[in-house]
Amino acid sequence: ALSAFERDVLKVIMDEYTSNIEDALQIVEYGDYTTWSGNSMADVAETMVEECDYVDNAPDKMKYYIDYEKLGRDLAIKSTFLKGNGFFVEVLN
Repeated sequence: ALSAFERDVLKVIMDEYTSNIEDALQIVEYGDYTTWSGNSMADVAETMVEECDYVDNAPDKMKYYIDYEKLGRDLAIKSTFLKGNGFFVEVLN
C-alpha cells in the first residue's frame, strides 16, 4: 500500500542502491530516507541550507558566497544520494 511517490522512491532505490526488493521495501516502509527536490546536488545543497536554516543569522551579503556546487559534491561523498526524476533520495543508514 505505497503511495505513488513512495513507489517512485522505491524504484530509484532499486535502480541505484539495491536490487533486493525486500531491502528496498524496508527502507521505504521504515522511512529510512529523505527526499530533496532538485536536478543537481547543488540544488540539494541550496535547499538543505535554506530549509535547515544553516545560515539563517548570516547577513544576506554572505549568503551569496556559498559555493553550492562544492557543498553538493561534499554531501554526495559523505552520504548516499540517489537521483530520481526531479528529486534525490538520501538513504539514511
